[in-house]
Amino acid sequence: MTATGPLADAAQALAALRAQGGAGVDPVTLARLDATVRRGLRHDTAVQQWLADRLAEALAGLQAQDPSHTADAHAAPPKAPSPLRALGPAPGAELRTAQRLRPTLARLRVQQQIVRAQARQPDNPGPLNSEHLLVRALQQMQTLAPAYLGPFITQVETLLWLDGARGAGAAAPADKPQRAPARKAKPR
Repeated sequence: MTATGPLADAAQALAALRAQGGAGVDPVTLARLDATVRRGLRHDTAVQQWLADRLAEALAGLQAQDPSHTADAHAAPPKAPSPLRALGPAPGAELRTAQRLRPTLARLRVQQQIVRAQARQPDNPGPLNSEHLLVRALQQMQTLAPAYLGPFITQVETLLWLDGARGAGAAAPADKPQRAPARKAKPR
């Protein structure tokens, strides 16, 4: 490859490094740098100059065999942290207001679910109606153990979802045995 212009020095340094046997450099890295030089020749002088500067940095790092320096000619330089970052919460941190409101919102959600369950309750349920028993259990738990009400509702919702998923996925119950067709009696 014959490079002219700003990329000529980078191409010569790369050829010298390749002639040395790569000096312990990854062959993929050398191939990537070669491709960068070849592609850079298609661009105008300003782009070639920018690429030549980047390639010179990468080759200097390779020749110095500095393991912390990457030979990525296309990588952007590390950016300085934004001064606005110091003003806001750390990434992944929750706002103090949200932390204070979380228990209140959980209690409101539980209350809304109890009201909905009571509204769906049948008017004249039998003694073993599951919806009626569930509403009664929720009401008693609300008075006796309000701290356990939220986790209990979560478990009930999970069981209802699983029951609905099982009912939608199964075409025919698997626990019913199939009857063999009756044989016709032979005439004598």
